[in-house]
Amino acid sequence: PLEERLVDGIYIIESNKQQGDFIFEDEGNFEITNGKNILYISAREKGTPIKDFKSWIDQLIRDIIQAGITSDIRQLKAYNLLGRLSELLADEIGIEEYEKMVALAFFANAKCVDVKKNSIYECMRGISAKVLDARKRLEIIRILADINCPQEVFDLCLDIYNLLLFEPGAADSKVLAGKLENNSTELSLLLLMGIDAPLRDTIYRNKYRELIGRESIKALLSVPGEKDVLVIAEEQKRFLREQSPCRVKINLTNEISGYMKPIQEMLEVTNKSIVFNKSKKPDFGLYFDRIRYVDQYVNWYSLSHNKDGDMYPEKRSMMLEAVKKNCVDIVKYTKNLSMWGLRSIVSRYDEALRYRTESDLLLNMNANDYSRYFYLQGMAALFAKLPLEFRKYGGAVRTGENFMMYASTIAPRISRRDIVMASTFIYLMRKEEKICR
Repeated sequence: PLEERLVDGIYIIESNKQQGDFIFEDEGNFEITNGKNILYISAREKGTPIKDFKSWIDQLIRDIIQAGITSDIRQLKAYNLLGRLSELLADEIGIEEYEKMVALAFFANAKCVDVKKNSIYECMRGISAKVLDARKRLEIIRILADINCPQEVFDLCLDIYNLLLFEPGAADSKVLAGKLENNSTELSLLLLMGIDAPLRDTIYRNKYRELIGRESIKALLSVPGEKDVLVIAEEQKRFLREQSPCRVKINLTNEISGYMKPIQEMLEVTNKSIVFNKSKKPDFGLYFDRIRYVDQYVNWYSLSHNKDGDMYPEKRSMMLEAVKKNCVDIVKYTKNLSMWGLRSIVSRYDEALRYRTESDLLLNMNANDYSRYFYLQGMAALFAKLPLEFRKYGGAVRTGENFMMYASTIAPRISRRDIVMASTFIYLMRKEEKICR
């Protein structure tokens, strides 16, 4: 008999020993399964009403374990409350709840029927959209930095919980970046950029230089009015060493940000329809975040449309909803932030993103205009990644985050690139303001 009651958590029973990994008490390897060797201990009594997020995720873990390997959770209590998740109080989230959020990725990655995996993914997406904000995402990052989880589990958390939208500027960002750079070069770079780390620790390092792209870095570090390539190279070196005075001006070109005109030239009008001819993909643009915008757009189009060129209905309705709910606010904040002390950052970024569209942004919200959507997505990424000192413009940040929740499903890879691009631009612009005065 146990002399003391086990603390709340998920226990893995291995042979004749029990290993309590949630709360994560060690950094060793462990495997959470959907099998019968998993024991869940909770002080919350069975049948207790679900009144807040804490009790909901407690019930969800119970249901997942109860379902085992061969059953789904859709008929169980927590899943059926998923639609009410935004109504459940989520202010008092503690370390145990963040650990349970990570545990969901372990359960989804473990052996079980596909329908159960998909149900867990749906619950994770619900948490991301209705419970998490930038600060809470940072807490999940801290959990992941402290455990040795499989890369597949890490990637599920990174993608489904949209962890690149974390709150920048935390004091432990450099430590977190060091722990996680082998798991995600993008995340570790953004953590460093969020604390305005020295350039020698970011794009001057080969790992991060390869991520951003050497040619893209050269394009970003423009020297206005200078034709001599040797002088340009010297000014760029001064900037990367953070030496003043320096003549570099950050320039986000359409070769990096995306240009709709070459993409539109792939369209072929026939008697019956408009066909997107992928064989006519132009050789245009610079590699940023390891891919060119035009390549990414073509990949997105292929995954989002059927063989007849029609967008899948679920994504189409989601795209329309994202635009209808957020377009007016994004246009408003683009104008207002330019007047509220962020003129150089927002106006230059907006100027670059305008190459993605020639549309009247506020005209006919019922039209599914791809070019308008991807312009809005780019600006939303900028708002969502505003530095900590500008978080007083909370309305813009929340609008950006709301749009990017849609984007992570509509165009996950382009949205990820947009987040890295926005973060890089903000970081380099702040460096310009300090070095190139």
